[in-house]
This record gives sequence, structure tokens and C-alpha cells, in this order.
Amino acid sequence: MIGLLGAKIWRENGVDFGNPLNMMPVAAGLIIAIGDTSLVFSDSFSLSGISLGTIVVIGLHHLCARIAPAHMKTPVDASPRHRSSSTTARSDGNDGDGVAGEVDTLKPLR
Repeated sequence: MIGLLGAKIWRENGVDFGNPLNMMPVAAGLIIAIGDTSLVFSDSFSLSGISLGTIVVIGLHHLCARIAPAHMKTPVDASPRHRSSSTTARSDGNDGDGVAGEVDTLKPLR
């Protein structure tokens, strides 16, 4: 369930899973988080499940970004647009950044 929620968040934010720099860390982290994997450091401390999967995703993402060839890295200007912080809708159904009548799930109507 938590894995699906994470996938929903990545999809809504436009993460490009066609890029191996994004896919490889996420796949490894999900397998570790969903599976029964643990890393034991001592008798009193171990990492397992979601905590270990999260650390793997973060660590692998930064490692892959550091060692990847230039053609695999995403240019800065290709990142998704950031939404404005306005949460009010205009009376015509167009909030100024989309097609009139388009429903934006990130900006609830009031």
C-alpha cells in the first residue's frame, strides 16, 4: 500500500522512469522495502523494510547521479513546471494555468 502511494506521488510529479537514473534506485528500494530484507549492525540496531528501502533509494540516486554519463543526466530546464501556491479557482473554471474546465487535483476547489 505504501509502495503504491509512493508511485502515485512520483507519477503526479512527472518522474521520468524511462531514465535508468530514476528507475534503478526506485526498483532496488521498492524490492528491499516490500521484501523481508534487513541489515543488522549490532544486537540492538538493524534496518529493515521501509527504512532500509528509503536509505537505498536516496543513496543509489545520488550515487547514480554522480557517476552517470552526461547524456543520461536530465537538463535543468527539462524539469516539470512548479505549480503556483494559489488555491482559489476563478468563476469560469479556469485557474489561469490550464484549459477551462480542467480539474486540477492538486488545487482543491473551495
